[in-house]
Amino acid sequence: KIEKTKALVVFSFGSVTSNGKALKKNDVVNEGGVILTGKKSICDVVLITGKDRSNIRLKSGVKLTILPKTAEKFKDIFLKQDSGTVLFNVQKKKDREFNVITPTSTAGVRGTKFEISLTGDGSSKLSVFEGKVAFAPIPDEFNNLPRVLIDSDKTLQKVSVSMQSLEVMVDKGFNAQFDLGAAKKILAGTELAKVLQENPQDLATKLKSIDIDKVVSQVKAVDIPKPSPKAIEEQTFQEKLKEYEELLEDAGKEPGGEGKETPEAQNKREKKRELLMKRIEKVLDKPAETLILTNGKKVKGVIFEEGNSYIVLTPDGKKILPKEQVKSFSF
Repeated sequence: KIEKTKALVVFSFGSVTSNGKALKKNDVVNEGGVILTGKKSICDVVLITGKDRSNIRLKSGVKLTILPKTAEKFKDIFLKQDSGTVLFNVQKKKDREFNVITPTSTAGVRGTKFEISLTGDGSSKLSVFEGKVAFAPIPDEFNNLPRVLIDSDKTLQKVSVSMQSLEVMVDKGFNAQFDLGAAKKILAGTELAKVLQENPQDLATKLKSIDIDKVVSQVKAVDIPKPSPKAIEEQTFQEKLKEYEELLEDAGKEPGGEGKETPEAQNKREKKRELLMKRIEKVLDKPAETLILTNGKKVKGVIFEEGNSYIVLTPDGKKILPKEQVKSFSF
C-alpha cells in the first residue's frame, strides 16, 4: 500500500503560496504540490506519511515540490528543491528513506538534521547538524525525469547506481558542496545525454537502444573532484541547533491530527511561539509591539500600517485590524 505524503503548514509569514494560493497555518499541500516562498518569508511544515512525521523550514526564495511516490519505491519520500535554503529535521525510520533532489545533487537520509542551500550559480551546499547524510552529484537533466520512469526503467536504474559511486558521506558538524559544472560533467558526451536532450515522446523506447554498459563506464570514469567536507564554525553550528528548537511539531495529538493536546505539549508549544516571534523580528528587522484593542484584548506581533488598518504578523499568522478597533500601543 502506498502511503502518500502531505505537508501540514504549522507556521508561516510573508509571501508563501502553493499553486497560486496563499498558504496559512493548518493548510495542507499534497503530493505533486509546490510550495513557494518570497523575500523575507518563512514557512514551517510537518511532512506526514502515515504515522511518520518530519519537520521542515522553508526560508526565503524557496521552490519545493513533494514528488509523487512510485510503485517501485512506495515507502520512500522524494522532495525536489529548486532554489533557496531549507532546514530539515527527519524522523528516524529504518524502512523509509528521505531524499532531497536539487539541480546538482541528491541527499539521502534515514533520519537526521541537515540544511540544503542553493546558490545563484547553481551550487548545492549540504550542512549536517545531526547524524550523517549521503550526498551525490546528479545532473538536472536526469533529476528532472519522472520518478516513475527512473524507478522502473532498468537503464536509468543502472546509471543512477553508477552515479552513487561519486557520493560523499557528510557527518555531523560538517558541510560539503557540489557545483553545477561538476554535475554537468557526469553525463556529458554520453549517448544517454543526447537522448535526454532530444526529449523524445518515446523516451522509454529510446532508452532501450542505449549501450548502457558503455554509459555506466563513462560515468564511473568521470574525473570530478569529490568535495572534502569542511567543519562548520562552532558559533554557526550552535545557532542552527537553536533554530531547530523553533520548529513546531505535531506533538501531543493523535496521528490523524485529532484529539486534545496534552498540557506538556501546550507548554512546549507556547515556548516555541516565543522563539517564533523572535524569528519574525529577526527576519523583518523590526521589533514586536502590542496593540491594545478597544474591547480590552491584546495582540502582539510585528506591526505594519496599511491604509486604515494595522497588519500584525504573529506566530499564529497574519491579522488585519481596522484602526478604529485599536485603542493604543504597548512596547
